[in-house]
Amino acid sequence: MKVPFEVYLSTAFFSSFLAGLIGAVVLGFITYIFNLPQMIIYRGAVPQFIFVISQYSQIIGTVLAVVVSFAVIGGVTYLVFLMYPSVVAGTRRRNIDATLPYAIN
Repeated sequence: MKVPFEVYLSTAFFSSFLAGLIGAVVLGFITYIFNLPQMIIYRGAVPQFIFVISQYSQIIGTVLAVVVSFAVIGGVTYLVFLMYPSVVAGTRRRNIDATLPYAIN
């Protein structure tokens, strides 16, 4: 690869942060607009503090969705960036192995 390691790693970090931020905002917006946390209904026995915070379930659910989506989307993007050099190296290795018998002759 023609990019220095430090530049590639900083690009991976910035891109994963940006992708996580955009994904978190979009999924948070969808969660809030469609009122998804209000759709969860539990009919079992719950502690008393759950009834107290149940009136804030929309806000708590949206914040939880934003945090989890930021971590998942950002983490997956960062892992893809870290795995890409090994994919390029594997492609080069296969090309060298495929053309090496002709170079020996």
